[in-house]
Amino acid sequence: MAEGHLEKYLINRCKDAGVYQRKVKCAGRRGFPDRLLAGDGRVILIELKHDGGTGVLSVLQEREIVKLKAAGVDVRVIDNKREIDDAIRDIIK
Repeated sequence: MAEGHLEKYLINRCKDAGVYQRKVKCAGRRGFPDRLLAGDGRVILIELKHDGGTGVLSVLQEREIVKLKAAGVDVRVIDNKREIDDAIRDIIK
């Protein structure tokens, strides 16, 4: 599934579940994850990729994700609907 379709799915599922979500742009930082999900005191940053292993992280994205995870941030690289559903479930539990 293309990233755009996954993004639409994520937006609709968050809306249905009452989960706050926003597209994220970090000024002066390339490689920052695409989306922020938040709810019930939890935050997950999500980098969406084309499914089937064809969506590959750039070197900048890999570095940024490593730094965020080292800081204790829940960052996920997602390429399918099931993982989107899992992230939303983790936010609302």
